[in-house]
Amino acid sequence: MSILLTCSNCRQTIESNRLYITTDLMQCTRCKLMYLISVIPTNLMGALPEEASLQVNNENDDRIILSLPRMKISTSHFFQLLFVSTWFSSALFLTWLLYQIWPLGIILTLPLWLVEISTIAGLLNASYETQTLTIHPTFMLLEKKRPLFSEKLMVTFPSIREISMSPLPSRFTDVFIKPQFMWKLRWSGNAPIIIPAIHTDLGVLHFFESASEKEQKWVISFLNRKIELLQQTN
Repeated sequence: MSILLTCSNCRQTIESNRLYITTDLMQCTRCKLMYLISVIPTNLMGALPEEASLQVNNENDDRIILSLPRMKISTSHFFQLLFVSTWFSSALFLTWLLYQIWPLGIILTLPLWLVEISTIAGLLNASYETQTLTIHPTFMLLEKKRPLFSEKLMVTFPSIREISMSPLPSRFTDVFIKPQFMWKLRWSGNAPIIIPAIHTDLGVLHFFESASEKEQKWVISFLNRKIELLQQTN
């Protein structure tokens, strides 16, 4: 069956011979954008959303790399910097005041400095984190690179129970890793934040937290389509 698709970036018509059978992708020959094609001919899934930061690279027919670059500067960064500077000034003043009254009293300010240091560490992680999801024929490799607490996790397709949008749990380590989501929780009245997650036999892996909602839904559809293809071939 012939498939025609117009690239949303350069408006060039993509020929059907650019279809990767094993991955269900089509690639624009001019700007190299990748497009996901549904198995149902009448249901074409378009390219990534406009102004998407998520990048799709197809090195060969057996491996696809989804990359999420550093998060752009946003309003949450401004409030974090404001919080850091205000907290630092308060902690410094209280430390100085206690030292004047009782030198050993500065020990009581250690929790304040712990909050300051953890918030700065979390801000650095949130600003410099990049994520890469490499999809192989039999497994996926998720890498989260950041200044502190980087992660590298591998999950095999047979161990995957579900890939869907799931609530992000609130954990103490979020102070260091993703404080911007803690801010969102406060602003939303502690309503759960829904992000992509891979449910496996060993637990739940959340990923692409800073991607837009449209990008996240695109990734979920793409990965589920990939699993369907693997199940059909096996």
